[in-house]
Amino acid sequence: MEVEGEDQLHEQEPPSSPEETPKHSQHDPSGQNPILAPKEVKILETAEDIQERREQVLGRYSDFKSDAKHKREKLEDSRRFQYFKRDADELESWIYEKLQAASDEGFKDATNLQAKIQKHQVRLSL
Repeated sequence: MEVEGEDQLHEQEPPSSPEETPKHSQHDPSGQNPILAPKEVKILETAEDIQERREQVLGRYSDFKSDAKHKREKLEDSRRFQYFKRDADELESWIYEKLQAASDEGFKDATNLQAKIQKHQVRLSL
């Protein structure tokens, strides 16, 4: 069973010189996710090297957690705004409905009085 696009992977030639090797991140064909170029692996020989690397990793982790917290706060703000907007739209609709009922001058017409009384009672029960 062949995977779609497998031929294309085998047809690409590796870069012929170090200048052609990507040094920065690239994007996948869809343009959504960055593809990181491989980095040179550094061997940590001394305790100082290990400590320095540990501090780098912890610093990046701290930055990651801070960014994630900030994004969560923005998402929560957005969620609260969406609920507020929904409630405001419902209230606006309710007010418009009540204004329509208040501006109705059909009360001056004495015909169909029983239907009007029932309609009024329904409105009072809401």
